[in-house]
Amino acid sequence: MSIRILTNSSKFLQQLKEEVKDLLVPQLKKARKGLRAELTIKIPKWIFTSLDYYLLDKKRNRVELGITEEQLDKAMYDIATVIVASLRIELTKDPGGLKLYFDPDALEFIKEMPSGRYISENGHLVQWLNWLLVAGSQIVVEGHHFTDRPGEGRIGGGVMFKGGVWRVPLEIRGDSQENLVTRVIDKKIKEIYRLMRGHLLGEKPRLKYQ
Repeated sequence: MSIRILTNSSKFLQQLKEEVKDLLVPQLKKARKGLRAELTIKIPKWIFTSLDYYLLDKKRNRVELGITEEQLDKAMYDIATVIVASLRIELTKDPGGLKLYFDPDALEFIKEMPSGRYISENGHLVQWLNWLLVAGSQIVVEGHHFTDRPGEGRIGGGVMFKGGVWRVPLEIRGDSQENLVTRVIDKKIKEIYRLMRGHLLGEKPRLKYQ
């Protein structure tokens, strides 16, 4: 026995594609919602457990930037909030997939956050987060250099003296191509793919803080 399809083949395939799409879209939307919920929890954790955060929290690096532990944590929390808000998860044109990316304008917003700056005792605006993210090896302060002085300075531990120059410490510096934000995300690409696959396959996510 044979079956003949009398309709136009291209029209049939298009109709089949639309029917498949109707079946998949609800599941894809559910997967998108679940993935966003899980990443909303994981992204702050990734930042606060990153090597960049560990190096920033070392007292000498914080002292050179002139920030307290509280200022650092507030800025990192704000960065996580912006990254989550910039997350885009879209259904692909062909049914059956999701596309995930981060709004490239997020870095510009992060650079200008109020928590990433302060006014020095001399009345100067210190844009420490901007320096951290994009200054790279550029000279940030001309005519002054940092010297360790326990108990002295804005937060104790060191002061700026005349002479020389100051750059962001090598182990924490970044530029427009590679910085704290990009390093955190790049190191978690495989995990993001794993999470996407799990939600597309309907695996139950583990939404909990660890």
